[in-house]
Amino acid sequence: MTEDCPSVPPGLTLEQLVNQHILTTGIRCFAVVSDSRTMGLITLKNLNAVPRELWNTRIIEEAMTPLDKMKAVTRGEDLATVMRIMADEDINQVPVVEDSSIIGMVARDSLISFISVRAELGM
Repeated sequence: MTEDCPSVPPGLTLEQLVNQHILTTGIRCFAVVSDSRTMGLITLKNLNAVPRELWNTRIIEEAMTPLDKMKAVTRGEDLATVMRIMADEDINQVPVVEDSSIIGMVARDSLISFISVRAELGM
Protein backbone atom coordinates (compact mmCIF):
# COMPACT_ATOMS: atom_id res chain seq x y z
CA MET A 1 0.00 0.00 0.00
CA THR A 2 1.19 3.46 -0.85
CA GLU A 3 0.30 5.81 1.95
CA ASP A 4 0.83 8.93 -0.12
CA CYS A 5 -2.61 9.49 -1.59
CA PRO A 6 -2.77 13.04 -2.89
CA SER A 7 -6.03 14.91 -2.61
CA VAL A 8 -7.82 17.51 -4.70
CA PRO A 9 -10.78 19.76 -3.94
CA PRO A 10 -14.17 18.87 -5.46
CA GLY A 11 -14.61 22.25 -7.19
CA LEU A 12 -11.69 22.01 -9.63
CA THR A 13 -12.65 21.56 -13.25
CA LEU A 14 -11.55 18.35 -14.91
CA GLU A 15 -9.31 20.40 -17.17
CA GLN A 16 -7.58 21.91 -14.11
CA LEU A 17 -7.19 18.44 -12.61
CA VAL A 18 -5.52 17.16 -15.76
CA ASN A 19 -3.26 20.16 -16.35
CA GLN A 20 -2.30 20.99 -12.76
CA HIS A 21 -2.19 17.54 -11.16
CA ILE A 22 -2.19 14.57 -13.54
CA LEU A 23 0.15 15.78 -16.27
CA THR A 24 2.57 17.40 -13.82
CA THR A 25 2.84 14.40 -11.47
CA GLY A 26 1.89 11.33 -13.48
CA ILE A 27 -0.45 10.32 -10.65
CA ARG A 28 -3.62 8.67 -11.95
CA CYS A 29 -5.85 8.70 -8.89
CA PHE A 30 -6.74 11.34 -6.29
CA ALA A 31 -8.82 11.46 -3.14
CA VAL A 32 -11.47 14.18 -3.34
CA VAL A 33 -11.44 16.07 -0.04
CA SER A 34 -13.43 19.04 1.23
CA ASP A 35 -13.03 20.50 4.73
CA SER A 36 -10.94 17.47 5.79
CA ARG A 37 -13.78 15.13 4.75
CA THR A 38 -13.12 12.52 2.08
CA MET A 39 -15.89 12.72 -0.51
CA GLY A 40 -14.66 10.18 -3.03
CA LEU A 41 -12.05 9.32 -5.61
CA ILE A 42 -11.31 10.66 -9.09
CA THR A 43 -9.40 8.47 -11.56
CA LEU A 44 -8.50 8.43 -15.21
CA LYS A 45 -11.44 6.08 -15.73
CA ASN A 46 -13.78 8.77 -14.35
CA LEU A 47 -12.19 11.36 -16.62
CA ASN A 48 -12.52 9.20 -19.71
CA ALA A 49 -16.26 8.85 -19.02
CA VAL A 50 -16.67 12.60 -19.64
CA PRO A 51 -16.31 13.95 -23.19
CA ARG A 52 -13.10 15.99 -23.43
CA GLU A 53 -14.94 19.05 -24.71
CA LEU A 54 -16.72 19.25 -21.33
CA TRP A 55 -13.59 19.09 -19.18
CA ASN A 56 -13.40 22.89 -18.91
CA THR A 57 -16.91 23.12 -17.39
CA ARG A 58 -17.36 19.87 -15.44
CA ILE A 59 -16.01 19.79 -11.92
CA ILE A 60 -14.44 16.88 -10.09
CA GLU A 61 -17.44 16.40 -7.81
CA GLU A 62 -19.61 15.68 -10.87
CA ALA A 63 -17.24 13.02 -12.24
CA MET A 64 -15.80 11.35 -9.13
CA THR A 65 -16.80 8.06 -7.56
CA PRO A 66 -18.43 8.91 -4.21
CA LEU A 67 -16.95 7.31 -1.10
CA ASP A 68 -20.05 5.19 -0.48
CA LYS A 69 -19.88 3.74 -4.01
CA MET A 70 -16.16 2.90 -4.01
CA LYS A 71 -14.81 -0.61 -3.86
CA ALA A 72 -12.30 -0.34 -1.05
CA VAL A 73 -10.37 -2.45 1.42
CA THR A 74 -9.17 -1.96 4.98
CA ARG A 75 -5.59 -2.02 6.21
CA GLY A 76 -4.31 -5.61 6.36
CA GLU A 77 -6.73 -7.00 3.75
CA ASP A 78 -5.31 -10.10 2.11
CA LEU A 79 -3.73 -9.93 -1.34
CA ALA A 80 -6.27 -12.29 -2.92
CA THR A 81 -9.18 -10.03 -1.94
CA VAL A 82 -7.49 -6.94 -3.36
CA MET A 83 -6.68 -8.71 -6.64
CA ARG A 84 -10.24 -10.06 -6.91
CA ILE A 85 -11.68 -6.55 -6.48
CA MET A 86 -9.36 -5.19 -9.17
CA ALA A 87 -10.31 -7.97 -11.57
CA ASP A 88 -14.06 -7.92 -10.86
CA GLU A 89 -14.33 -4.14 -11.07
CA ASP A 90 -11.74 -3.69 -13.85
CA ILE A 91 -9.88 -1.06 -11.84
CA ASN A 92 -6.16 -0.35 -11.52
CA GLN A 93 -6.12 0.77 -7.92
CA VAL A 94 -8.06 0.05 -4.74
CA PRO A 95 -8.28 2.61 -1.96
CA VAL A 96 -7.50 1.60 1.59
CA VAL A 97 -10.11 3.19 3.84
CA GLU A 98 -10.14 3.71 7.59
CA ASP A 99 -12.73 5.76 9.50
CA SER A 100 -14.28 7.01 6.23
CA SER A 101 -10.94 8.39 5.00
CA ILE A 102 -8.61 7.14 2.30
CA ILE A 103 -5.35 6.30 4.05
CA GLY A 104 -3.59 4.73 1.09
CA MET A 105 -3.84 3.08 -2.27
CA VAL A 106 -2.98 -0.36 -3.61
CA ALA A 107 -2.04 -0.15 -7.28
CA ARG A 108 -2.13 -3.03 -9.77
CA ASP A 109 1.40 -2.33 -11.03
CA SER A 110 2.74 -2.41 -7.45
CA LEU A 111 1.06 -5.77 -6.84
CA ILE A 112 2.50 -7.23 -10.04
CA SER A 113 5.98 -6.00 -9.08
CA PHE A 114 5.62 -7.46 -5.57
CA ILE A 115 4.50 -10.86 -6.94
CA SER A 116 7.33 -10.84 -9.49
CA VAL A 117 9.98 -10.13 -6.85
CA ARG A 118 8.64 -12.89 -4.60
CA ALA A 119 8.70 -15.33 -7.55
CA GLU A 120 12.30 -14.39 -8.38
CA LEU A 121 13.23 -15.05 -4.77
CA GLY A 122 11.50 -18.42 -4.86
CA MET A 123 8.96 -17.43 -2.26
